[in-house]
Amino acid sequence: MEKRFRGIFAALTTPFVNRQIAPDKLRDNIEKFNRTGLAGYIIMGSTGEAPFVDDEEGEILVREARKTASPDKLVIAGTGRDSAEWTIKLTNRLAEAGAQAALIKPPHYYKSRMNYEALKAYYSEVADRVKIPIIMYNIPQNTQVWLPLELVVELAKHPNIIGLKESGGSLAYLSEVVSKVPADFH
Repeated sequence: MEKRFRGIFAALTTPFVNRQIAPDKLRDNIEKFNRTGLAGYIIMGSTGEAPFVDDEEGEILVREARKTASPDKLVIAGTGRDSAEWTIKLTNRLAEAGAQAALIKPPHYYKSRMNYEALKAYYSEVADRVKIPIIMYNIPQNTQVWLPLELVVELAKHPNIIGLKESGGSLAYLSEVVSKVPADFH
């Protein structure tokens, strides 16, 4: 398990100027954040306007973030897509650009089909085929898909699934997750 994935990771916004990503503004922000005690940065999460950033722009943002981030700061990239294959391709592309972990929301376009087995198959295939560790992202207010507690506990045993970003807002759910996953799961 990656011990270095400890601390506070800021979910960074993606700056835009005239409807185009503004990597220079992202660099300016990261240079300011480098002077803090943050452990690292999340690029292309929900706060980073991921639905409005294409794969090429995502690669630019991650590359610029990695170049600008202090060596002790980690870069996590949001790479979740609605197919395992697309998620794998983007995750590996952003790993090559410098992402050190991937934040992956569940597929949600066919939400009525996203049952336990479908979600397990998706996360397992992605975790098996990507070059960097992954963090599951439970954000049901945006996806309308809630990651079942039992699934998180089961997937926490996968060697390439290192954590959960819990944004569903249920402290009871989070408490149950914490009590049932391995101690080194983030």
